[in-house]
Amino acid sequence: MLLDSEQVWNEAKEQLVRESGGRWRDDAPRTMMGMSSPEWAGYLRDELGVPLEPDMISDEVVRRLERIYRNELPLIDGATEAVERLAGSLPLGLASSSNREIIDLSLELSGLRPHFAAIVSSEEVERGKPAPDVYLEVLSRIGAEPARSVAVEDSETASARRRQPA
Repeated sequence: MLLDSEQVWNEAKEQLVRESGGRWRDDAPRTMMGMSSPEWAGYLRDELGVPLEPDMISDEVVRRLERIYRNELPLIDGATEAVERLAGSLPLGLASSSNREIIDLSLELSGLRPHFAAIVSSEEVERGKPAPDVYLEVLSRIGAEPARSVAVEDSETASARRRQPA
């Protein structure tokens, strides 16, 4: 949990839906929680009526996020210090539902990239969260056993959904 980004992502997606003539739903943020970019871009097209191909939808949302992050990165208070302390004694991996471009930009702007032994976007695995694929890939890359590992989440909803069987 490095960024307080959930609301920023939702605002960028909602703006795109409304500006393109789609129909935003109040339950859309909860529905998209943990989805990979191909999944949520398809949802914006198929369910919310954005008249673009999913790759174009994803690119536009990422462009909006990049602009926001370059202006003010929404780092959670204490995140930098926590990562630096933990990285001194444990191998750290980052498993994220964010697009790779946003992950890389966030780590560049925060200066935290060197502290992570592995970084995986849900775009790089078969299934996005709440499926465990992105976590298992990170653990594989750092040589860690799932039973001896801990995940720190940034959302109560995401944490609760992950407790359900995959």
